[in-house]
Amino acid sequence: MGCFCARGSGCDGIPHKILSKIQAKLHQQPEIDQLIYSNGGGCPHLRQALADYLRVVRSIRADADQIIITEGIHQAVDLVSRVLSDQNDPVWIEEPGYWGTRNLLRINGLDVHPVPVDEEGMIPEITARHPARKWCL
Repeated sequence: MGCFCARGSGCDGIPHKILSKIQAKLHQQPEIDQLIYSNGGGCPHLRQALADYLRVVRSIRADADQIIITEGIHQAVDLVSRVLSDQNDPVWIEEPGYWGTRNLLRINGLDVHPVPVDEEGMIPEITARHPARKWCL
């Protein structure tokens, strides 16, 4: 069984040299909006680039103002669980799974139902035993 900690992911595929060059270029010629707090939602240029990518590669129509950049999975799950859920909404979560996500959902007042997984994902026979879910992770 693997590690479900954020630090457990591999970094072998990260193009460090390319990222270093990009970072050096950005530090040499920073735009003023990169140096101040934004209005929220993340860097407008990144949001626009993601919207363009989704349109071209995935055929998804998305505007930059429909995309929110978060600092990571913890902030994203926190935001989604607060905005799209009501107190005591049932949520299915993979078991085994990351304890931090499970705790965050419980703290936000959701009714968390751990569902065992096999090599293909959540086991359908087991999901039938749980209440209908608002969403699942």
